[in-house]
Amino acid sequence: MLDLHDVYAMKLKVDDFITLVRKATVDYKIDSFMFNVTQDKINSGLRSSEGIISILSIPNDIIRLDKNTTELSLPFSDPRNFTTYLQLFDDKEVDLKVDTEKIRIQSGRQSSNIFFCHPDIVPVFSKTSPREGLLYFYETNINDDFLAYFSKIKKVSVKIGKVYIGVENCMFYIESSDSRNNYANTLRCDIGECKSDNKKMCLDYKNLVSIFNILTSDVNYKFSCVYDDEQDLGMVQIENEDKSEKYYLSSIME
Repeated sequence: MLDLHDVYAMKLKVDDFITLVRKATVDYKIDSFMFNVTQDKINSGLRSSEGIISILSIPNDIIRLDKNTTELSLPFSDPRNFTTYLQLFDDKEVDLKVDTEKIRIQSGRQSSNIFFCHPDIVPVFSKTSPREGLLYFYETNINDDFLAYFSKIKKVSVKIGKVYIGVENCMFYIESSDSRNNYANTLRCDIGECKSDNKKMCLDYKNLVSIFNILTSDVNYKFSCVYDDEQDLGMVQIENEDKSEKYYLSSIME
């Protein structure tokens, strides 16, 4: 554990850390964050008031800890402002010093102090999933075909502000429409056959797009859907193969 009365010198990979912040906060949809760092892992669990949850547990090849440091907690507010400071450094790797109140980043003649926020203001999600024993009614890999269909849905959903996913006649679909307007234009893309039937949920457009914005292009992800018939609400899960990245988005009531 880090002794907060001391200052330890470490190394930080700038671009990788910026990517990590974007993933943890789902492209800045969550307004504060905290990383729990060990020699081997960087862990984070966050949630937003808009129904977004991000859970990360990735290998630590980003922050090279001092040999005397076994664990480090890094809480910060305003992640977009935080990454702006990091982007001002030209070197790929910078010196990192940590004390009680802040981190100090230095490279050559340039240095920056970035202060911690109080850990209590960070919307931490401490579980491994939103609910135990989730049963998904549809699962598929996010491949090139899926992304091509989703790209088309994005183009016409941006003004509506929502995206529908569901099952009709045992076919899972993604749709741009507005169920409150009988004369709304629609675009539906059939994704694949599904054993379940007659389900439909509404997702916030910006939040869904934010999750897709942070997915790494050369990593395989799975798209899964769960639905609670009693509450008439659902949820989407997107995770990579080794489950080191997991993102959840709850459906919304119209």
